[in-house]
Amino acid sequence: MCHLTVRGKRHLDSFLESRLFYAESMVLGTRNMEPALRTLTADDVPKAPTARFFNRLNRLLEQHGFDAFAQDLCQPFYAQRLGRPSLPPGVYFRMLLLGLDSERRIALPAANSLGMRAFLGYGLHQSTPDHSTLSRMRRLLSMEVHEQVFGWCLDLLLQWGLASDTQVAVDATTLQANAS
Repeated sequence: MCHLTVRGKRHLDSFLESRLFYAESMVLGTRNMEPALRTLTADDVPKAPTARFFNRLNRLLEQHGFDAFAQDLCQPFYAQRLGRPSLPPGVYFRMLLLGLDSERRIALPAANSLGMRAFLGYGLHQSTPDHSTLSRMRRLLSMEVHEQVFGWCLDLLLQWGLASDTQVAVDATTLQANAS
């Protein structure tokens, strides 16, 4: 509850009139389901500060055939004609390259960040992969495939001087599972 001190009857009347007018003119708002913009040009989209890093990394991966390499490694784990098309392996491994610690923490920034969307190859009108899709892919692909893809990426980064092989760090933190 709010306590209000108003000096004099004239001030009180004008205060009450303004509140009454405000209260009478207020109506329940509804969410507008129409899109705010009918057209969107490249100039309308703000540039993300992280896009430069992701753009450079993406160019490097594309120059060296990352998507074809990942797709060839993952081919035995996919059915030829059954089911709907899955997440491309190149996109899946790019999401893991974001370096976040859980599938949910990968999926949310991937959906909300313009730089990460561009890195993954998703436009503003497309839905990014859900955390459950990442979890399914992780269970589908073998540990050896993950090791080969990340080994390939590490070799590429070492070759281009973007990583150093002189220091090794091990993270041995025990984390509790978040099953919710």
